[in-house]
Amino acid sequence: GAWEVPPLDVGGPVLLVDDVVDTGWTMTMATRALREAGAPEVLPFALATVS
Repeated sequence: GAWEVPPLDVGGPVLLVDDVVDTGWTMTMATRALREAGAPEVLPFALATVS
């Protein structure tokens, strides 16, 4: 149930913010869950990346 999102009723894009992105797995899974819940567009944003 960690990636369950209730149905969304939004009229525009959803901004997804994460503090640090390493492999991108969390952003990928969260984006997928938001899209499946009805987000028309997901805009991922990270404060920092690890390379």
